[in-house]
Amino acid sequence: MQSKTRFFHLFNIAKELLIEMYMLILCDTEALPMLISVIESPEARAAENVSPTENAISAVTKVLKYGSIAAVNDILPRWLAWLPVWEDEDEAVHIYGYFCDLVEVSVTLIASFKSYLKFPFVILLMLTQ
Repeated sequence: MQSKTRFFHLFNIAKELLIEMYMLILCDTEALPMLISVIESPEARAAENVSPTENAISAVTKVLKYGSIAAVNDILPRWLAWLPVWEDEDEAVHIYGYFCDLVEVSVTLIASFKSYLKFPFVILLMLTQ
């Protein structure tokens, strides 16, 4: 029983640290270039890097959705090109939720999706999540 209590205590500490890191990312536009470089690195989709890459995509998604950055229009085409995500189901909910928000707000944005050949695959993945 004591190990369970300790686990939950450590879990709560980790959760608080993640919340603090997330708030720093939202407030620090210098973090975005680092996240983008991780996502767009040549090894980003290697089997051992898929999960961290998708976490980085999710972090950028949350910055785009909740943060106040001026370069949203510059980042959105790149963000769309990073789709689909499929490995991290917890983060996929946030990513595809934001994608749906974009579809509701602006069909022209989605129409400018440069990787339009991936678009049906992205929709199919969203439907199966």
